[in-house]
Amino acid sequence: YEDIYIHTPTGIEMYDIGKFKMYSDEEKDTIFPMGTFGYYEDFFYKKTKKFGLMCTEEGFAITNEMRKLNYQRLTKQDYDEIFSHIEEPGDAKLLLNDEELYVRILHDLKISMQPKVFEMRSDEIMSKVFAEAFLFDALCNMLAKQMRGETMRFNLIDLGRRERVINQLFD
Repeated sequence: YEDIYIHTPTGIEMYDIGKFKMYSDEEKDTIFPMGTFGYYEDFFYKKTKKFGLMCTEEGFAITNEMRKLNYQRLTKQDYDEIFSHIEEPGDAKLLLNDEELYVRILHDLKISMQPKVFEMRSDEIMSKVFAEAFLFDALCNMLAKQMRGETMRFNLIDLGRRERVINQLFD
């Protein structure tokens, strides 16, 4: 990353307006698997064969977090591997403190819960309840935290049993 500074209108001070990063074709395809935003690809990339972004550090951090949403769903084998090192109940709590892993588990649970929430869109009361993402996120977080217990983990790792647990939340 290369820092980019510009002069303020007074010409006295300089401030950081972000960082500039050039990406290879492989990195571009990984970061933007469905294509780039706006007309960037048509007007710039196809003509220059170079792909670069300028962004603040916070913007790059958000981009990295959003990239995690493209992770593939976790399989039962993934969950078995993740939780195979648990010897005592407190170990699962420590495992779920791993930010990247927790985001992947949370994302997987959200994918499972989405169809049930979409079914309720026609229900006047439930559509208002889920108009904001807060309750949906809270329910998914609650399910993720329940994976600390062996019984709930057993039920949430398997997609069929997970669907039954989610249905019980809404029935």
